[in-house]
Amino acid sequence: MRLPLLPFAAAAAVVTFSAAPEPLRIVRAEPGAIAAPTDTIVVSFDRPVAGGLDAPVDPRDVITIDPAIEARFEWRNPVTLQVIPRAPLPRGSRYTLTVSTSVRGLDGSTLTAPYTTRFRVRGPTLLFGTPVTGADTSRHIAHRP
Repeated sequence: MRLPLLPFAAAAAVVTFSAAPEPLRIVRAEPGAIAAPTDTIVVSFDRPVAGGLDAPVDPRDVITIDPAIEARFEWRNPVTLQVIPRAPLPRGSRYTLTVSTSVRGLDGSTLTAPYTTRFRVRGPTLLFGTPVTGADTSRHIAHRP
């Protein structure tokens, strides 16, 4: 006895298309552990997150920075969010960046847990110097500091 294939094909289609999407992932977060005072903070997802004109996603609802900074939050494209500080970040300061689990991909996917990263703004960088020796002395540094 031969069974009709149509019911099995319909059942396979329902199983195939009703599966939950893979979890949303962050593929890039910048800066790394050390930031320059003028760096832009960038977070990129593995699929589109920013809605279209009919369903915009407020970037301030997606990212929090602690301590808070005065910055412009914007979508560079549907997968990349950027935070542009309005003034250089204070040298030596430390920040925690958190991406909320409330963010949703356009396919309905979400992060499985909040994404957190930390960075420190590097201090002053010594560009050059001259040795302080018996033959080459400085007015402002003692010979034996």
